[in-house]
Amino acid sequence: MAVLLIALGIGASTAMFSLVAASVLRRSEFSDRLVYIWRFDKHDGELHTYLPPDVAAAGQASSLNHFAIYKPEWLIMDGPRAARRVYGFSIGANWFRVLDVGPAAGRAFSPEEFRAGTDVVILSDRFWRQMFAADPGVLGSRITLQGRPFTVIGILPRTFDYEQAELFTPMASHLAADNPGDYVRAFASLRDGVNLNRAQSEMDGLTAGLARTDPQDWRDWEIRLLTPDMALGAACGPTCAQAHRGIWLLFGAVGMVLLMACANVANLLLCPLRAR
Repeated sequence: MAVLLIALGIGASTAMFSLVAASVLRRSEFSDRLVYIWRFDKHDGELHTYLPPDVAAAGQASSLNHFAIYKPEWLIMDGPRAARRVYGFSIGANWFRVLDVGPAAGRAFSPEEFRAGTDVVILSDRFWRQMFAADPGVLGSRITLQGRPFTVIGILPRTFDYEQAELFTPMASHLAADNPGDYVRAFASLRDGVNLNRAQSEMDGLTAGLARTDPQDWRDWEIRLLTPDMALGAACGPTCAQAHRGIWLLFGAVGMVLLMACANVANLLLCPLRAR
């Protein structure tokens, strides 16, 4: 009976701690030197991840070391049996540098490929293993995306996973000029010795300048810099916060069960001593 009680308490506590660690205590895998660049709506107080392409002006800020824009894409890839949808990113120059990652096999995009928007692609390790059975011969071969042939030039490390993207293509540097209404995402890395508050102050000045030159897009908006953990919490929202409170309450209740189990076991062990 004593073993059963203590096993019940330990098992329940372990299960709840696993849930707390996976949800409430979860932290971003990226460094706090990385900052996401989001827009803040002054009217509804909401944060938005998409920005007009002219946010590239933020890349000139002295508080930022590297800056990159990117855009999620769903693409159709032709296969030997049937076409399938794949999820990836069209990324600007410095994207991999901001995240401090490079291909485990093959090479990264060249500056010329960003300028021209060349049809080349880098695969995630997971996608490479699922679709090509980890065949190293896929480097240099071509896959068809959106009806166009793309040359595979690199495969990312097995440990790297960004929003479960399966592949990455270079975004042409003239995107902003050609597609002013095509919104993008952006992030950057902070320069050494620069903290988030100092960088945010510089972004506030930049926002004021953008509001003067492009009032339609920026009059009612501000640029906000968020660390990975801040972005994780903001993306979670109030619903997650309520769920986290519920998880903590359950964790406390399970802790009480463990405490009661320990008390009962102690009582069972003391009973024979009293009988003597």
